[in-house]
Amino acid sequence: MFLSSWRAIPKCLIFCLLSSILCVPKTLAQELSCTDLPQLPGCRPVVLTVRVNGQLTPALADTGIIFYQDQEGLYAGREQLTALRLKIPAENAFGVQNRDFVALRSIPQLRYEIHAATQELRLTMPPEGFEGNTMDLQASKPSLTPISRSIGAFLNYDLSVQHDNRTSLGALGEVGVFSGWGLATTRVLRGLRGGAPIRLDSTFIHDLPARRQSIRLGDSWTSPGSWGRSLAFGGIQWGTDSETQPDLVSFPQQTIRGEALLPSTAELYVNQALRWTQDVPAGPFEIRNPPLASGPGQFQLVLHDMLGRDTVVTQSYFASARLLRAGLADFSVSAGWIRKEIGMASFDYGRSFFTGYYRRGLSNRVTGEVRAEAAAGLRTIGFQLTALTLPHLVVSGTVVGSDAGGRRAGMAAASAEFQTRRLSFSLQGSQSQSKFRQLGLDRNLTPNRRQMGASLGLNLLRRDHLTLSYFRQDGLYPIRYVSGAYSLNLTQRLSWSMTANRSLDLRRDLILFTSLTYRLGEQTLLTQSWLRNQRGNEEQLTLQKNLPLGTGNAYRISAVSGADRRLDGIYTQRASFGELNLQASATEQGTGVRAGFQGAVTLLGGQAFFTRRIDDGFAVVKVGHYAGIPVFFDNQRIAVTNAQGLALVPRLLSYQENRISIDPEGLPLNVSIERADARLRPGRRSGVRFEFQVQEEHSLYLKIVDPEGNPLPLRSVVRVVELNRETDLGTNGMMYLEEVRDSRLSLEVTTPKGVCRLVWTRSAKWWPGTLEGPMVCRFE
Repeated sequence: MFLSSWRAIPKCLIFCLLSSILCVPKTLAQELSCTDLPQLPGCRPVVLTVRVNGQLTPALADTGIIFYQDQEGLYAGREQLTALRLKIPAENAFGVQNRDFVALRSIPQLRYEIHAATQELRLTMPPEGFEGNTMDLQASKPSLTPISRSIGAFLNYDLSVQHDNRTSLGALGEVGVFSGWGLATTRVLRGLRGGAPIRLDSTFIHDLPARRQSIRLGDSWTSPGSWGRSLAFGGIQWGTDSETQPDLVSFPQQTIRGEALLPSTAELYVNQALRWTQDVPAGPFEIRNPPLASGPGQFQLVLHDMLGRDTVVTQSYFASARLLRAGLADFSVSAGWIRKEIGMASFDYGRSFFTGYYRRGLSNRVTGEVRAEAAAGLRTIGFQLTALTLPHLVVSGTVVGSDAGGRRAGMAAASAEFQTRRLSFSLQGSQSQSKFRQLGLDRNLTPNRRQMGASLGLNLLRRDHLTLSYFRQDGLYPIRYVSGAYSLNLTQRLSWSMTANRSLDLRRDLILFTSLTYRLGEQTLLTQSWLRNQRGNEEQLTLQKNLPLGTGNAYRISAVSGADRRLDGIYTQRASFGELNLQASATEQGTGVRAGFQGAVTLLGGQAFFTRRIDDGFAVVKVGHYAGIPVFFDNQRIAVTNAQGLALVPRLLSYQENRISIDPEGLPLNVSIERADARLRPGRRSGVRFEFQVQEEHSLYLKIVDPEGNPLPLRSVVRVVELNRETDLGTNGMMYLEEVRDSRLSLEVTTPKGVCRLVWTRSAKWWPGTLEGPMVCRFE
């Protein structure tokens, strides 16, 4: 009897019992016995679960920790206490068999008590008693979606017709080809004045996003650095390109520190916008390189702990984009031929040249830059240092020397900039010798001998802003003027602004402008303005509606009275395939009208699409073969699928993750989708093709009964004649058949009573997966 009972015990139960005996938890199996610890007289081991600051430690909830207790208290292994993230002192510890044991009483600020009923050790420790946690938000970013390397092309076009005294036609076209190798573009212009088309520029760009660099061949613009001039040229350029890593914050960021008594969720708000969130363990922590915006601002660190309590820390900060983080560098090298007569001639290149600069963060408070230029008969080199000297105060100094055909001269400049949320001011000035020359300055043109400027900004009422500025230039074209601007938000919908500009030369011209703006809706504004200048007074009333992100319309109607009386109107209609602009103006001299249409044709994955201008990344999205499915970009509707289930999504951000989603409610009921959103990361002005994985259900769910209305017996065999397939009937005469695509099926059912037949025909109301019947199966 015993043997038969033993055999009746399930094998899985025997296995579980043996496992519970032999598989001792790792935490307990590695501990020593009290005989190995002669340092602890009267030692006895105790196994306790641990609760820290009222919360059970999840990692040790099942196994607990073996503590050793003597007359003076508890001891535990250092590695076990380290798992609790406690700061462990070196004193009152002893080593046994290459392991350290620590007395709990030696840990500063730790209080503990044993609850025998629950076999718990309850620890109480302030946040500073835990080991700190460091999070570098630049280094710890999750891996980004791979950059899409699709092959395709686009054609941007801008067509316009204008009629005043005569009718004129104009066009601007741009052809672009993109692939994993890069982007090649060419722009061609035909102006309203007629004439032959003119090539504006042709460029090939190869990006190196992992290095934050790009290489450009063809027409481009030089990088001016801190004191140079930007020049159009044809040739080659290699340098840092922030567009390839737009999320990288290059300027120094302060470290944000906080303390959590319990495991919490941290949220960082910058200027009232949520920029980061993450779970943090108990104890002190610091956030390095937080995503703060440049300039003065304010951040809030909100901690939500496990008990539902919130802790909020608010602090002002200052970050300057004129500085680089310590060790971070920018550079640019350009060489080729200077471009002349852009927009007038297709291939007019001048003298050869070379220019380059290197900028590096020497520390988080000091950034240095060196820049050099060279051309026929010209050599120029300059240095600049920029430093954060006092809180909110950034100063810089520049020294440049030139050698133009043996005529050596120099230029020096300095600036200071101070910014807080309520007060800002800046000072800048430069002094040049008459023989100083640089690229972009005509060889025979004397540079301005002296330039200086100053500005002051104030927020007096926290919802207003006052700006005062002064500028002076001495040289061939002397200029002196002062200006001021003041704006005030009267209510959430009503704002007022005024600007004044007065020259300090002999004419003493004064220009005054004031406006009152009322927001009628989310996109509609009504503005009344008044202008006074040398020509007299002018009043203007404007009604304006702005364009939405997706399709829609916009308009601007303005009426001007005074010295220059006129009536202007602009209407814009944006569709998925382009944008139509209509303009009209009526003055005392006559009327003029202008119409324009701009858009693009793209080619991607063998499909051509008409869309809006391609100025950034885009995507071709496929949702099965279903038409009319809305497609959203960052939760804003931007496109709808066509008859082939395709939709083109414009305006994606290059080298950034873009969230594209669809509304599953628009799909038929027999269609399932794996996921309704995707994150796409296109390259520079490139396209990516993405297909949402949808699956159709073509199932037939049918109830079959005999002529008396009784369900056919269970496990009767149903044969589908057209498909030559068999299936068994379920309970209550139910039959389920997958992948039904025919509109008519002949069924033969073999039952204990014999064979019966019926014909199923798809009705207009039938939907896959819905119950059909009951249908009568008639015996022969």
